[in-house]
Amino acid sequence: MFNDIVEFVVSCESCQVTKSPAPPTLLQVQYLQRPQPTRPWQIISTDVLHLPASNTAKKYIVIFVDLFTRYPEAFAMLHANGTTLGNISLNISYVDMVALLKSYATTPVTM
Repeated sequence: MFNDIVEFVVSCESCQVTKSPAPPTLLQVQYLQRPQPTRPWQIISTDVLHLPASNTAKKYIVIFVDLFTRYPEAFAMLHANGTTLGNISLNISYVDMVALLKSYATTPVTM
């Protein structure tokens, strides 16, 4: 029966004139490529989580992850706004970064 319908539609002149155009082909989706870091702390990923308030009334956690080493830093915050995030991101411990770099420099490579 399907073949009969196809044959009728193909041979029918009014069907050919009034049929809707073929749907456009799907375009290949191109995902955004994130630049790859070449050194620690060159590119940092940031996320803010809202949690129930703690005993100190801090209800937000900001997480920074170095995309080169995957090293995370997390901080509790009272308010989630640009000023607070900016201050915290500027105060990521320099000592932690230096310790991390030293640990990577002394870690033996195994193959």
